[in-house]
Amino acid sequence: MADQTFTSGQILTAAQMTTLQQNSGLVFVKGVSQTTSVASINITSCFSATFDAYRVVVGACTLTTTAYTTNVFCKMLSGTTAASTNYNYGIPRVDLATGSVTSNYAASGTAGIQVGNGNTSNHTGFSFDVINPFGIYFTNFDGLSMASHSGGYSGAGSGVHATSASYDGFQLSTSTGNISNASIMVYGYRYLVS
Repeated sequence: MADQTFTSGQILTAAQMTTLQQNSGLVFVKGVSQTTSVASINITSCFSATFDAYRVVVGACTLTTTAYTTNVFCKMLSGTTAASTNYNYGIPRVDLATGSVTSNYAASGTAGIQVGNGNTSNHTGFSFDVINPFGIYFTNFDGLSMASHSGGYSGAGSGVHATSASYDGFQLSTSTGNISNASIMVYGYRYLVS
């Protein structure tokens, strides 16, 4: 159904209200709060045939390592089993104190897609989109991250899990140490299709 406009005093039908709700933009799917130190966090049963694309927002993320270049990775889950191969990504990173640019990348990697970075004190945050996780296609990622140490690192990158398989969740882990705190929200994108 195409976009609709309504006039003052008009009574909306159940069908119109259903269409508005189905095409309302981002829809909350799942939230996870991690408050103990763990090597990885599994966010299960969050991807389904209901949506083709998802937004993941991670806030108040604290790591157990002091290096502000500790990377956070995302792997795809089938149930509680993480897929461990065929991750390709590139993420340029700007040091806000010096302006220097470095990059992290992988081809056919095993760690996952880099989606953020941080350290023990910065409560970093990052967000990324996951496209086609539940369909039998390659899963695409696009994301933004910010590590808030004294200078700050800004990153924007993308990647692909180059496996034609369906996944119903994802796992977050770090390049070293543990995740000691994180708030993770998953939203599905509604599509307006006429």
